[in-house]
Amino acid sequence: MTNTKSPTPEQLQRWAKLDELESTAFAGKEISRQKFNSLVQAMLDGSNLIKHLAEIRERRQNSIKEAAELEEYEKWLENHIKDTLGEVRH
Repeated sequence: MTNTKSPTPEQLQRWAKLDELESTAFAGKEISRQKFNSLVQAMLDGSNLIKHLAEIRERRQNSIKEAAELEEYEKWLENHIKDTLGEVRH
């Protein structure tokens, strides 16, 4: 025995509204025509890629710095454990 339910009128109305909204949906907030043209130009001339590369390089440098700080702390912690417990267990 199958129990199939028909959608309520309220559900049908909500679905119709969702269908209407989806037909004009876009991601993010609306931008001006000038901003749109600027973004397209940045894609065409490659300046967006250059900016992205600079951001990636900055993130990499920050990661290298953070890794060095973690290594330094790791060494300090190993020495502290050796001094207090006499050995380091891995």
